[in-house]
Amino acid sequence: MPVYVKQPGAEAPPSGTHYVVARNGLHMHVQNDWLDAVIPVKEFSALEREEVRATVLLPPIGARVFAEIFTFFEAVFKRHSTEAAVLLHYSKEYGWAFTVPIQHVSRAYVKYEMDERLAGYRCVGTMHSHGSISAGHSQTDIHDEAEFDGIHVTLGSFQRSPQFTMAAEIVCRGQRFKLPIIMLEGVIPPIPKEADEKFKGWMFPERYYSVSKDILGDWTPHEDWFTRLTVDVVRFVPIKPSPLPMRPSDQAGAALITDAYPTFDSRFQLTPQDRKSKPPPWETVTPKDGEIPIVKKSTKKKRGIVDRLLGKKEPLNED
Repeated sequence: MPVYVKQPGAEAPPSGTHYVVARNGLHMHVQNDWLDAVIPVKEFSALEREEVRATVLLPPIGARVFAEIFTFFEAVFKRHSTEAAVLLHYSKEYGWAFTVPIQHVSRAYVKYEMDERLAGYRCVGTMHSHGSISAGHSQTDIHDEAEFDGIHVTLGSFQRSPQFTMAAEIVCRGQRFKLPIIMLEGVIPPIPKEADEKFKGWMFPERYYSVSKDILGDWTPHEDWFTRLTVDVVRFVPIKPSPLPMRPSDQAGAALITDAYPTFDSRFQLTPQDRKSKPPPWETVTPKDGEIPIVKKSTKKKRGIVDRLLGKKEPLNED
């Protein structure tokens, strides 16, 4: 079956059934004596599958380069408690290098220019920090890197230095692949057995990498790098409490089990003012040996609070 590539100005085959490769994907043009249609095609069933993959055809990032970047991020965290970013460059003649672009940094984001280049080098990726937050590629990172083919590495948890969390990926036309750890010299990976035991059962277990800065000796980040950072102050607006009582998802009337602390009754939750001025609407039953601690609902002091939260003047029916 012929394959037609739909280029601007090109003429389509006059008739018959054929495949069409267009901007929005692969299609099949079906045409016979009673039907003329164009339908999307997900795959060629008669052909072999192709593996989606990506491999970096460059040598690993050197241990000294990685240690310098890590030390710079660490220094920014100590000074400002913010994120920071660098651009990664590679030259066949000179090897790996990095530059600190002009950027706006805060505890929640980093915005930087990506057009800085070194003579004789090619910009092949980025590396940025998350401060005290665990490393990971946020939706903002994914959006910013979608059209930047190359290596993109995020480092986080700098309060644990020289340990840190890391997310390293290869990006090609918006598709993301895990970057092998061998591409980052000097990075010591976590011990899988210890990490699995420590974070067993966690949905997002943190794996702490480490790096030795002995290779740097007395080297310190250049002071002019810090002048390229503008620290943005992020102010968080407090959320106003809802005028209506909050209702948790527990079923009304069900026994509420707790390991060490009482849980709220399923009909309402107390406001901070209520906790200060009113006794709690529960009583904790001290368990005997072998028994599970439970929270027993109490009606002794609860009704006045419920009435006030619901705006009722008459007391609720105890039934």
